[in-house]
Amino acid sequence: MTPIFGRLYLVRGGQPRRAVATLQGKTLILNVDDVETDHYPLEFVVFDDPLPGVPANVVLPSGDKFEPEDHAFRWPTQTTQNALERLEQNKRWIIASLIGVPLLLWLIIAYLLPSLALYTAKHMPDPIIEQMGIQSHAMLKRTMLDESTLSADEKDDITALWTSTVKRLQYQHQALGINRSYALYFYDSEILGANALALPNGDVVVTDKLVRRLKENKNALVAVLLHEIGHVEQLHSARMASQSALTAIAAATLFGDLESLAEVLVGTGITVAQQQFSQQMEWEADAFALENLARLNMPKSALGDALETIVASKKDEHNSMEHSVLDSYLSSHPDTLERIAASRR
Repeated sequence: MTPIFGRLYLVRGGQPRRAVATLQGKTLILNVDDVETDHYPLEFVVFDDPLPGVPANVVLPSGDKFEPEDHAFRWPTQTTQNALERLEQNKRWIIASLIGVPLLLWLIIAYLLPSLALYTAKHMPDPIIEQMGIQSHAMLKRTMLDESTLSADEKDDITALWTSTVKRLQYQHQALGINRSYALYFYDSEILGANALALPNGDVVVTDKLVRRLKENKNALVAVLLHEIGHVEQLHSARMASQSALTAIAAATLFGDLESLAEVLVGTGITVAQQQFSQQMEWEADAFALENLARLNMPKSALGDALETIVASKKDEHNSMEHSVLDSYLSSHPDTLERIAASRR
């Protein structure tokens, strides 16, 4: 091999020394200042990754570094790396990468991760789901839930309706997979308004405003509760949490931000409480509610009545607030009118 002229930078510092490197077989021979000659087996030296305009340095076992004078020179052992370097400088490949990488990321996030999230949710141990529910419930109580102002009789009335509904489903329709035990909680909430939400462990939160809005329409209240059971039975919270975690892990792996992995593991429970179900999941929960309203010999239109009541409540809040609560609600539930219509077909 032709001698490669360059400089040797000592790990201990000082002025660089003139040096000449030669490859013979699997040995690097280095002559320094025309005086010292050292032999280094290739398995004990490290060749820097080739980068355009950057010299292909060699790090010796001592930590000293040999830098070729010719910054375009590449070592014969870097054949594969040279091919990669050529790809990095090829305009067609650069353009293809600019298009292909975002497309690949979109396919991963839109299709692969949801499938993995569903698989993960189905195989998630019950203790983990229980902890996710407990953490989410605790965070909601700290941030947006207040003590209920409903009377004991009002709570007892709704609880009896709830218990009866769940028992009838479990007794008559075991094939539906009503697998979890459920608990109903009442809270007052200015932030949530007239609303209900389900946590992954089967805890269902109902606000005072929703109870009062639907006190004359028990079928509509049952429809809301069935909708929330649908979220739990179809593992929507666990799926969303899994997808959020998998997305963060994928991003950390692709972009090298491994420190965020700890945040993923700690914050999964909190993510559930902050999320809003996707439109598809809302439709799935609606389908569950409509199917079971029919099984319970209740009109499917009860779900539409409930949705109309919730939207009307948001309108009232919007009229009394500077910021549009209704716009915010409809932005996360843009198919609400379609969902109301679907319940009345």
